[in-house]
Amino acid sequence: MKLKVLLFHVLLFLIQNMHGFLLNGPTNGGKQTTGNTQFLTNTEFLQAKQVLKQDTDDLRHDMDKTFALMTSQLKSKFDLLEIKLAEVDKRNETSNGCVSMEKYLALERSKRK
Repeated sequence: MKLKVLLFHVLLFLIQNMHGFLLNGPTNGGKQTTGNTQFLTNTEFLQAKQVLKQDTDDLRHDMDKTFALMTSQLKSKFDLLEIKLAEVDKRNETSNGCVSMEKYLALERSKRK
């Protein structure tokens, strides 16, 4: 753990003093494989990092909006389902009342005979 912290501080010191990052690949036998050295400056790195952060924030915002919309749609569907279920329950109660009345009348008729 201490080694990682030390390595981080050394790299940070080197980056600050060089004012950039070397983008070339590995060297071959101590010699560079290409003669063209490319550096990424701190400013370019920070700009790219800022663009990525902005893209991430935009994506998070879009996901939050989508989640809110889907939640409201789901709530509407549940409310509609609850209303329909209440209507079905009322019909069942009415049907059960009719059946009970029919049984009562049939029983009354059978007793009269």
